Amino acid sequence: MKKKFLYFFQIFFTILILIPNQSLADSNTITSDSSTQQAIDGDGEFLTVKDNSTLATGATTKAANVTGDSVDVTVESGSTISANTVAVFGNDTSDLTVTNSGTITASGTNAIDVRGTTDATITNSSGGTISSNRNTIRISKTGSNNTTGMTITNSGTITASSGSAIFASDSNSTATITNKIGGEITNSDTSNATIRAGASSTIVNSGTIKKRYR
Repeated sequence: MKKKFLYFFQIFFTILILIPNQSLADSNTITSDSSTQQAIDGDGEFLTVKDNSTLATGATTKAANVTGDSVDVTVESGSTISANTVAVFGNDTSDLTVTNSGTITASGTNAIDVRGTTDATITNSSGGTISSNRNTIRISKTGSNNTTGMTITNSGTITASSGSAIFASDSNSTATITNKIGGEITNSDTSNATIRAGASSTIVNSGTIKKRYR
């Protein structure tokens, strides 16, 4: 009986100690202003920016750099992820989920760049803003690895000063883009389409998609 009890205690203690460390290694909840890049490289991890806080990085640093699978990035109302380069970068991942009710913005290139990624989901809620100087949401590839199965649902504002609001760099990328009632997708660049999507992509619009002249 004593041996059985010790064996059970050893198993229980191992589970109690090891499982939390594995699942929460690089997850983070930001509740005050930060300039530290968030590298999210473990599967099933998360980043949440809340309590009216701002994650803002410098000239050459991505704010949220995601390389793990099944990662959730959430920006709550009143909070911001900002960068001079890319605010949220998903690189060769699967099942990335970005949910924005606040602001995701980049003054240099893309607010969100999803590269060589499978089944990513971006939801911009009512009141949320995703903006950048160029190609606000970029659907790109790594080598021959295209981004496929992407879903973008917008009930807020997605806007670009130059380039496209949603830009696919390759015709073989696939995305389903749904702009709901009250949603606005706009750009100010007369030389580029507001939405440039892969050949097999789907666009469903119940809101506004337009050129916003300066």
